[in-house]
Amino acid sequence: MEESISPDLTEKGLLALAESPLDPQRLVAGGGQGEVFTTSDGGKTWKGAGAGLPGKTVRDIVLSVHRPDRVFVVLSGSNDSDSTSWIFRSDDFGNSWNSISANLPPESANALAEDSKTPGLLFVGTDLGVYVSTNNAGGWESLCQTLPTAPVVDLEVQDRDGALVAATHGLGIFLLDIEPIRKSVRK
Repeated sequence: MEESISPDLTEKGLLALAESPLDPQRLVAGGGQGEVFTTSDGGKTWKGAGAGLPGKTVRDIVLSVHRPDRVFVVLSGSNDSDSTSWIFRSDDFGNSWNSISANLPPESANALAEDSKTPGLLFVGTDLGVYVSTNNAGGWESLCQTLPTAPVVDLEVQDRDGALVAATHGLGIFLLDIEPIRKSVRK
């Protein structure tokens, strides 16, 4: 039996939905124009959480595996010829947002992945490839020496094998062993 868990949150439709790995009652949904909505009760009640975000298209939402109130949102301005990397983090479940784009190149960001084994280790997929931050988004470094410089449309950390899975537009899917990166962060 199908059951609706929300009213129509946005006229243009939702583009991203994420469930917290720490609390299945916490969901975050996003659409165009920087629209973000949160629920802490499995969808019974929703509230707008996009205040402070630019009016760009939500491409990805990630709820932290380390902190229940942390949410990451990746937005894209490619529909209006804006190639800025728009990546934001909220540490209060969407009540406020801070940019974590730091030194990323001026290219659209498409996806984000947080490593579950190493707090502060983040990966972002952009139109120029994959970037890594080992200091909780204090700065980003390119991983294009080991991965192609191609639009990365989705990322996932595969814990069992310690690999980053990167899906590209046009070049297929790549795996990167991230154990050496994890070890460098833990030192």
